[in-house]
Amino acid sequence: MRLRRGGGREDEPIRLRWDSDDSGPATVADDEITPPPPPPDLSGLRPSLMRGKEAQYGYIVAAELLLIAILNLAVTHGAGAPAHPQTGKSIAGVVAAAAMFPIVRTGKRMAASFSAIIAAFFVSLPQVPNSLRLLHIFALLVPLAYALLLTQRQRREALAQNRARGPRASNPGGRQARAAKAAKPGRGSPPRPASPSRVSGRYTPPKKGTTGGGKPK
Repeated sequence: MRLRRGGGREDEPIRLRWDSDDSGPATVADDEITPPPPPPDLSGLRPSLMRGKEAQYGYIVAAELLLIAILNLAVTHGAGAPAHPQTGKSIAGVVAAAAMFPIVRTGKRMAASFSAIIAAFFVSLPQVPNSLRLLHIFALLVPLAYALLLTQRQRREALAQNRARGPRASNPGGRQARAAKAAKPGRGSPPRPASPSRVSGRYTPPKKGTTGGGKPK
């Protein structure tokens, strides 16, 4: 096996690689290495849209709620179980948990937050045996934590976008308000001249020897 330089220059560093046609390592030049693609720019997205692994977290929460809802239907006997199985409430929990999957698929943070809270409410609504009560606590805490995570991220990114746009973008009516205020006369501006009063054409001056009411003195 023989080592050779990739570009043929003496000052170029040698990098080893395994070729398919050779059993030993060979050299490769720096210009043959493909740089990794840059990360996607997410600054232009709206704050209401999901980013990163938020949708995957939503699917995990929905799967957890669906599993607990199915256990509500299956486990109806044991210590602390009600006398009559609450089948209607358990079916409502299954439907609410299953409806969370297409809502998370839309990629909207606010909709996913509300669907997680509503599904957690319906899943934990029926009375269950003592063996499932711990799962009901998780069915309440995990969706609430997920909804809080989405709302806090949306609020933080909305504030960051408003700061990046500047005060004019956050208050589009400010320019019109300033223009209207500048058009109004200020305290130091000279007063406007009053318009001359019109003399009525029906007015007749009083005659000599009479008072203002037309009576003789």
